[in-house]
Amino acid sequence: MAEASSARLYALRAENRNAARSGVRGRDHLLRAKALDADLADANLGLGLYNYYVDTLSGIARVLRFFMGIPGGSKQEGVRLLEQAIAQGILTTNIARFYLALNLHRYDQQYERALNILGPLAEKYPGNPLFQLARGDLYRKLGRKQQAAACYRAASALPVQDGECLRHVQELVRASLAALGAE
Repeated sequence: MAEASSARLYALRAENRNAARSGVRGRDHLLRAKALDADLADANLGLGLYNYYVDTLSGIARVLRFFMGIPGGSKQEGVRLLEQAIAQGILTTNIARFYLALNLHRYDQQYERALNILGPLAEKYPGNPLFQLARGDLYRKLGRKQQAAACYRAASALPVQDGECLRHVQELVRASLAALGAE
């Protein structure tokens, strides 16, 4: 999982070559773990994300992937593995649920499905403004403005200890409500 975390950090910093290398190493480690214990459902989080993201690469990135020797993947397999991590995982259930919902929203525009996957997180952790904001965004994309506004307002009302995080949440809520025309 450390390589997967490294890949994520490199990707956030737009260090694509390092992200790819870490992703491939992480995939190799997770495949080895699955070979040692086929029932290790938590490994499916990393494998599912790898498969999903590799299939979302642009055409030029796919060509480069081929020349760099980076193994391919498929969204369908990624979704299947993430669903297994949600259903059978011990440590990764919540994060698998979050990333599957995020990916279905961002890459596939499957808003209703993403909402159904995210819903249990928002209900289990009602004090997490990120889940409320994501839920609100999905409601907005589905045209359910009142439910979206309620989620945005719920996120705004939550106590956030870190001042910078609180400012970001408040900015997102203001922008989201303004986009709805529901300030």
